[in-house]
Amino acid sequence: MIRATLLASITMALVGCGSSPYPTARVTGEVHCNGQPVASVVVFFRPTTNKNGVETGKVGQGLTNESGEFSISTYGTNDGAVVGKNQIIVDAPLPDGVTYKGCDCETHSQKVVEEVEVESGESNHFMINLKPKAKKAPSPKALAEAAEEAKKEAEAEAAEAGAEKARDSADE
Repeated sequence: MIRATLLASITMALVGCGSSPYPTARVTGEVHCNGQPVASVVVFFRPTTNKNGVETGKVGQGLTNESGEFSISTYGTNDGAVVGKNQIIVDAPLPDGVTYKGCDCETHSQKVVEEVEVESGESNHFMINLKPKAKKAPSPKALAEAAEEAKKEAEAEAAEAGAEKARDSADE
């Protein structure tokens, strides 16, 4: 009996009873694009590495609801993010059954939106305002087609002006 209790105690100590090796603090927030809430995107809180390049904790994540609100889970449900500096990343890879409604702002798994400090024992609430997507420059083919169309329109206008001038001369 003592042996079983001792073995259970050692096992619990090694497993850690579900506790994390890094302290976490509750993190909530909202994601907006052009002032509107963004639903169905994943928000990641990635702890930064220390000066020696050593990882300082596990990445936490949360899925935004219809109001753009999220709560971060790292080692357990809604336990928050690792205390300290974190990089916020917003992406649209979705769990099964969730449809991304899209927005006109940048969401990318490799793009850091901002770096924040998660405070221990604090209520950490972050307002994330995504940047608008960069406008793509037209392709060379599209530019050439637009130039050709403009040339045709100019020629048509010139021909019409010439025809009108000829009619005016004939009327005199």
